[in-house]
Amino acid sequence: MTKLTNPTTPPLIADQFEQRPVDELIADVRNPRTHPDKQRSQMISSISEYGFNTPVLIDSAGVIIAGHLRVWAARKLGMERVPV
Repeated sequence: MTKLTNPTTPPLIADQFEQRPVDELIADVRNPRTHPDKQRSQMISSISEYGFNTPVLIDSAGVIIAGHLRVWAARKLGMERVPV
């Protein structure tokens, strides 16, 4: 786990990144976004070729705030852990 901010300063953005098991991440049922098949295929191809460029954003309970499609693609690719 990497701390990126001064501990005396409240974080304004995510200040920790780590690898978490995909199975521990929970999709937010209120997520309004849907992704067509073409976009899903593109995400699988992108992660296969380049890996994760942006970590998944989660809350303290492991609920996905941003990155539902990346987590979906990681599961399809059989990845066990993703950066969060």
